[in-house]
Amino acid sequence: KAEGLQFLGLWGDIGNGQAKIVDADGSWVGGTVNTTDKNLILYARLTPTNTNYKNVTKIQNPNNPSEYIEETSSTNIALTGSLVTATDTNLSDDTKYKNVSPSDAYVKRDGSTIVTIQADRVEHTITWTPTDKGHFETGENYRTSTNLYGAKITSITDNPVGNTGYTFDHWGINAGATYPNNDDLEIEAMYVPSKHIWNL
Repeated sequence: KAEGLQFLGLWGDIGNGQAKIVDADGSWVGGTVNTTDKNLILYARLTPTNTNYKNVTKIQNPNNPSEYIEETSSTNIALTGSLVTATDTNLSDDTKYKNVSPSDAYVKRDGSTIVTIQADRVEHTITWTPTDKGHFETGENYRTSTNLYGAKITSITDNPVGNTGYTFDHWGINAGATYPNNDDLEIEAMYVPSKHIWNL
């Protein structure tokens, strides 16, 4: 018995375009053959059966963009010898993923076939805004940076200066937090009241 193939019986060519078929149970189909007249070579009749193959999803590492991490894998079934293509419906969201590239392969009868679908993460823009309580010393109304979807956010290092009565404290999202959505993001500066020392 061959993996991934079902035995249907045997057939033999007895010449003059005639063939005799043997069922899987060994019985002749359509009569008998006089093997004393001619030697008969029998050939196996095989048909493909369903065989397992592996479907793997790899997505760009948000914190190391040159690396792709296996996110999910599943075992699927297809006929031996059929062409299969990797799929993952979760990668259809083009606000999160781009450059989706699936591989395909013919299913091997030993179940070793692996197809992979790979995707990059979409890059979004973060706008850093000082609000009306502060300003950037260089005069800009805002600063921008880019971040991959799902990556840890790195705060800009050039923080705003608080206007009179305010001192810059932190940005409105914690540095190291994971990018929270699948769209561009605006982050505002947070301030605390300035402390004054009075000499009496």
